Amino acid sequence: ASGQTAILWVKVPTLPASGSTTLYLYYGNPDALAVSSGDDTFELFDDEWSQFGGGGAANPVLTAGQDWWEATVSYPIVFEDDSFAPDRPRFHMLYDGHQVIGHAKGYAWSSDLVDWTEYDAGEPHPPNPNPIMGVGYAGNAQFAWGDVIKVGSTYYLYVSRGPGTIVRTESTDLITWTDFEPLTGGSFGTGAAVLKEGDGITPIVVDGRYWMVYFPTGSPGSMYLASTDAAGGLLAWEPWLGNPLLVPTVGGWDADGLWTPSFVRLGENYYIYYQGLGPAGWETGYARAAAYDGGGAPVRPDGAVWSKSDPDGDGDPDPVIRNGPAGSWDSAYCIDPVLREFDGVYYVFYTGNVANGFAHSTSPEGPWVKYGEEGGAQEWVAGGTPTVSGGILTLGSGSSIRSTATFQYHAVGYRANFASGGQNTWGGFINGSTGDRTMIGNPSLAGLYLRNLTLPTMTETRAMLPGSWFGAFHVFEVLWQDGQSTGVVDHGAITAALAVEVPSVALPVTVYNYNNPSPLRLDWVFVRQYRDPEPTAEVGVEESPTAVTLLSFTARPVGPAILLEWETATEIDNLGFNLYRSDGPAGLYVRLNETLIPSKSPGSVLGAVYTWLDGEVEPGIVYNYRLEDVDLYGHTTFHVAISDVVGPGPYRIYMPVVTKS
Repeated sequence: ASGQTAILWVKVPTLPASGSTTLYLYYGNPDALAVSSGDDTFELFDDEWSQFGGGGAANPVLTAGQDWWEATVSYPIVFEDDSFAPDRPRFHMLYDGHQVIGHAKGYAWSSDLVDWTEYDAGEPHPPNPNPIMGVGYAGNAQFAWGDVIKVGSTYYLYVSRGPGTIVRTESTDLITWTDFEPLTGGSFGTGAAVLKEGDGITPIVVDGRYWMVYFPTGSPGSMYLASTDAAGGLLAWEPWLGNPLLVPTVGGWDADGLWTPSFVRLGENYYIYYQGLGPAGWETGYARAAAYDGGGAPVRPDGAVWSKSDPDGDGDPDPVIRNGPAGSWDSAYCIDPVLREFDGVYYVFYTGNVANGFAHSTSPEGPWVKYGEEGGAQEWVAGGTPTVSGGILTLGSGSSIRSTATFQYHAVGYRANFASGGQNTWGGFINGSTGDRTMIGNPSLAGLYLRNLTLPTMTETRAMLPGSWFGAFHVFEVLWQDGQSTGVVDHGAITAALAVEVPSVALPVTVYNYNNPSPLRLDWVFVRQYRDPEPTAEVGVEESPTAVTLLSFTARPVGPAILLEWETATEIDNLGFNLYRSDGPAGLYVRLNETLIPSKSPGSVLGAVYTWLDGEVEPGIVYNYRLEDVDLYGHTTFHVAISDVVGPGPYRIYMPVVTKS
C-alpha cells in the first residue's frame, strides 16, 4: 500500500569488488510460491524457537490413533491426488500399522501434510473402516511396505503379503481393495517401489516400460530391478539380468543391508531413497543416476550409472537423514523414506521410532531439515528456563540462550523488548558473563548502550543509544568488524560506535537476562556477514515473470563449429526449447533440433545449463540464432543471439518479460 515499506534480505553468492549487482523484484503472479527462508538466507536464524517448545507442530505428524488395530505406525506412502476433494483433500497416505493384528495397511488424508485424518468415519469396533486391508479385513492376511501408482482411474498397490510375497491389488477409491494377485515372472518378496513422478502417484514410462525396484524372497539386503510392458496388465514383471542393482557398501553406513526404497525421477536424475543398516543403526540415504543422456534422450534405469549419497564429498557414501538425539522421536530409527516434490519443495516422509514424520529441503539431495526443527533446532544452549508463547521467547531473570556456533566479525540482528523498570539484560556477541563481548544492553536504568569488553583488561567501554527503547519491540543490530563495533536501533534510527575494547576472537551469539525481574522478550534473531562499507545492490522492478527466467544465451566459435550456450534461473511450466539459425538478419530461420530439447528442470524454481554444438557452419559468415522456449500451455518466447565466427567474443541478451494469457 502507499506509504508502507518493507525490508528484503537476499542471499547473494558473490558481489564484485567496487561494483554493483542488480536484483529484480517480481510481482503480479498470484500463483507464485512463498519461498522466503531465513534459514537459507542467514548463517544463523531463529523465529520459532522450536528447540524451546515453540514453532507449533513438529514431528511426528502421524501416530497410532486407532487402538483396535495399531500400536505403532510406519512406512508412509504419501502422494498427491485431488480426485476426492473436497471430502478428502489433496494429500493421501497409505501406511503400516503394527502389533495388534500384525502388519496391516491404513489410510489417512491431509490438506497440508501436517494434520492427518485417519480413515474412520466414526464407526464403532467392529466394524471399522481402518485398516483397509489386513487379517480379518480385505485380503485377510498381513500386509506391509509397498508402493502405489495410478493408471487411468485405477489405483494399483504393490504390497508385500505375509509379509514375503509382493501382490498387486487395485482400487478406485483408495478404500476398497480387491484382486490380491501375486506378481509373476520372478521371486518378488518385499519393498516394491515403482518409478514415479515427484507427486508420488504418476508412474513413468521409459522405453515403453514401467520400472520397479524390490527385494527378492530371501534377499540378504541387496536391491533388485524389474520392468513390465506399459501396455500389459501390470502383473508380469521381468527381473533385470544384471541384478542386483544396489548392494551394501563394505564397511560403510549401509554395510549390513538396504531396505524399503522409494523410486522417483526429479529433474534430470533418478533417485532411490532407502534405509540402510550400519554401525550407527538404521538411517536414510539415496542412490542417484542420470535420467537423460547428453542428447536429452531418456536413459533406461537398467542402463543408468548409480552412485550413492556423499553429502560431505569425501568419496565415501553417507546417509543424509540421521537418527535424532537421545529422547527424540527418531532417536533409534530413520527408516522407510519416501521422496516427493510438492509445490517446488522436496520432502522425505519417513518413520522414526514408532511414528511417521518428514523432512524438507530445497534440493532432492538435501540438506534436509526435519519438520519442527526449522530455525535453530539444537543451535542453542539454554541457561535457566526460557519459555515460548505465540512465537516469542521469554527470558526471565537468570535465563539465557547461547548459540552453539561462534562467529567473528559478523553482524547480529534481533527484535526484542527490553522491559522497563530493570537492568542487566543484553544481546550480541558474548562469551559468558565475564568474557569478551560486543553487545547492546542496559547496565542501569538510564538506557541502552553499545558495550564492549575484552580480556584480560576486563575494562568495559560504553556508547549510549539515545532515546527510550524500553517497553516495546525494536530491532537491534550489532555490526562487528576488526577494530570497531556499531550498535544500530530500528535500521538506523539511532547508531553508536566504539573503536576501543573491540573483541578479536570468535564469539557465540548470546541473549541474556542476568538478574532483571522484568523479562526480556525476543521475537527473532539472525547472523549475517558484515563488511564496512556494506555492499550495495540496485533493485529493479519487473512485472509478471515468465515461465523461464533466462540468465544468458550466447553463441561463440569453437574450432570449425559454433557453440550455443544458455542458462536458466527458473523453469516454471517450461516444457523445452527449440533452436533456429539464419545466415543473416533477413535470412530464413531453420530449426536445428529435430525434436524438442527437453527441459532439465520442468516446473522447478531451479535452473539449468544447456549447450548445443552447431557444426553446419561456414567460416566468415555471420549467423543469427534464435532460442525458443515452449511452456506447458503452448506459449512460446523467442530470444536472439548473434554469432560472428571471426568476432572477438559472444553477445548476450537477457530474456524479456512475457505475460501469459
